[in-house]
Amino acid sequence: KRNSLEEKKFIERLSFGGNFQITSTDPVIIDASPTVAYGVSKVFQVGLGITYRQTFGNDTINRLSDQLWGYRTFGDYNFWKGFFSRVEYEQLFQKIDGLETEAFNDRWDSTIGFSLGLGKRFKIKKKISAFAIIQYNFLHSEEDGITPNAWSPRFGVDFTPW
Repeated sequence: KRNSLEEKKFIERLSFGGNFQITSTDPVIIDASPTVAYGVSKVFQVGLGITYRQTFGNDTINRLSDQLWGYRTFGDYNFWKGFFSRVEYEQLFQKIDGLETEAFNDRWDSTIGFSLGLGKRFKIKKKISAFAIIQYNFLHSEEDGITPNAWSPRFGVDFTPW
């Protein structure tokens, strides 16, 4: 019962935030992802997010464009003094440069990720916290070009009303 949110309305269980990630340094690839999460209890939440990626510099790895979009869904379990574990599913889409066809699938490349991670939240104010997380993508592929690394460090902020 001490971890229950039963007395809270739906809107009071929502938390908003996002994360920031440097995916690569050659070329420089930066991800930003706003999220919304629902507190099932004080120790478990599920959420959704969208991802935007921008690439700066020449991409010699593949012929993908400099912008990417995607979505993710995740679950966080807070297990000890700000430490939490995360399971995440994401799908990312990136336009392939140089292909001039009418078919959507011929111009876009996508990849699916399934990650597990460990993170730490740091209280900034009563309802605001920052976090750092390291995740491992079990579906990472060297050939896809969209996810250059299996390991993914992220930094972010959460606004949680409870």
